[in-house]
Amino acid sequence: MAATAPGQAETEAMPVRRKKRLCKFCKKNNEAKVVYESHNLRDKQGRVVCRKLRQLTCRLCGATGDDAHTIKYCPLSDLVDHAAIMKLRREIEMDRMMKNRRRYTRKS
Repeated sequence: MAATAPGQAETEAMPVRRKKRLCKFCKKNNEAKVVYESHNLRDKQGRVVCRKLRQLTCRLCGATGDDAHTIKYCPLSDLVDHAAIMKLRREIEMDRMMKNRRRYTRKS
């Protein structure tokens, strides 16, 4: 390796690291690795780019698309009774369980 002058950076010593693609929403929802590593959750401007999250509508504030979020990350969650939020979460889980049950129930 060649010597560098004082104050001159060695470009070989400092590799450029690219930020790895990762969607935390998809990862947390147990999507396949190939899915959650195929995109980021947000773009550089902070807009939601995850297709699955963009489709959701917040049940507290109605946000969707670029501003989509789950109840846990809703800006109104601090203003709402946490017991009500927990009740809503349980209802969502029950809905999800019922959908899965219907999907896997055999038809006679």
